[in-house]
Amino acid sequence: MISVLGGMVGGALSDGWGRKRIIAGSGLLCVPFLYGVLHTEGLLALVCLALGAGTLSGANSVVIAMAQELVPSRAGTASSLVMGLGWGVAGIVLMGFGSLAEVIGVPRTLDLTMTVPLLAFGLSLWLPHHGALPHARVARVGEFALHEE
Repeated sequence: MISVLGGMVGGALSDGWGRKRIIAGSGLLCVPFLYGVLHTEGLLALVCLALGAGTLSGANSVVIAMAQELVPSRAGTASSLVMGLGWGVAGIVLMGFGSLAEVIGVPRTLDLTMTVPLLAFGLSLWLPHHGALPHARVARVGEFALHEE
């Protein structure tokens, strides 16, 4: 529920604020909330968890939309590559963090995982300020593209 709500809010805000800003903001703003989950207790930790999850997942739909805008002629391929790459990298990195937790302990490993969104923030600074071209018309499923000449 939180991730769906975060995705809806992120998607709505990205139209006005820009895709790059939402992606960068998500990577930066979720870190204090994630820190709060691990270093507070009770209701405050639960509120931090909800805000951190919502903030972090708010960029998911925006990343997919940006990939589709960057390659409008292959929007399905672009979105599936972004999603598949994200899940694949997450699965591989998860094994590394699990091994690290066995060596240094779970609390210290969770503290280190909070820095991963900061890496995403740094990488997002290289994203282009790109938007869909207003005159570009992309064919939908079952529809032929109209070429006006």
